[in-house]
Amino acid sequence: MRRLHLAGASLREIADALRISHQRVHQMVEEAGGTPGWKPRRKPPAPACSFCGAVQTDPASLVAGPGVFICRSCVEFSTEAITEAKSLVDEGASAAVATPLVCSFCDRPAAEVEHLLTGPGVRICDRCVRFCTEIVDAYLG
Repeated sequence: MRRLHLAGASLREIADALRISHQRVHQMVEEAGGTPGWKPRRKPPAPACSFCGAVQTDPASLVAGPGVFICRSCVEFSTEAITEAKSLVDEGASAAVATPLVCSFCDRPAAEVEHLLTGPGVRICDRCVRFCTEIVDAYLG
């Protein structure tokens, strides 16, 4: 099939002549090495933490949200930042800020959460930080 295709026959013509699907001919030609100028499928990039940008070689070391990831270090940092922010609130500093931002993990608006930490284009609320901490403790040990 690959030779027929290299000789000029289209994948559809080959499929019609052999009475098989076009997709199957395409798979067979691809398995045989493709054609000149054939671009192999690219491997997807390794997932990276949406907060610090660190690329993780082991995807299991990330906690995933809808299109966002957070690594163990950022979960720990977020937990510390929330603890520090709570102590500031206890001392009388105001933490309430009107903002249209939402958590990148759960889509809760800032007005509905106690704390909202921001990274470069991503945000995580205190509830999601607690949940991610539980995941890190249970699965990533």
